[in-house]
Amino acid sequence: MTVKLGMFTMPFHHPDRDYATILQEDQEAIVPADRLGFSEAYVGEHFTSWSERITSPLIFLASVISRTRRIRFGTGVINLAQLHPATVAAHAAMFDQLCRGRFIIQHAEAMRA
Repeated sequence: MTVKLGMFTMPFHHPDRDYATILQEDQEAIVPADRLGFSEAYVGEHFTSWSERITSPLIFLASVISRTRRIRFGTGVINLAQLHPATVAAHAAMFDQLCRGRFIIQHAEAMRA
């Protein structure tokens, strides 16, 4: 039996900090996780939070694809109530192609189960 480690980032940051800087810091948490052998990295979606400011996990995770080799990428949640399901499906399919199948998608209904 092999133990696998994954990470779920809840990137809390003070609202006064520079947005680009905190996004870079959050990216820098995933890259070494890949190098250390973590199997998965999950990032949530937050539209209304001033301390957790990743509004699109897909856009954010796309920014680390080329800097990682094996880690799989997961959405902590994509809130289907805020986006048209066809848009979510199209974005998810494109992201899955960009990361060569290293994508794990979660949605709010799955998180409640």
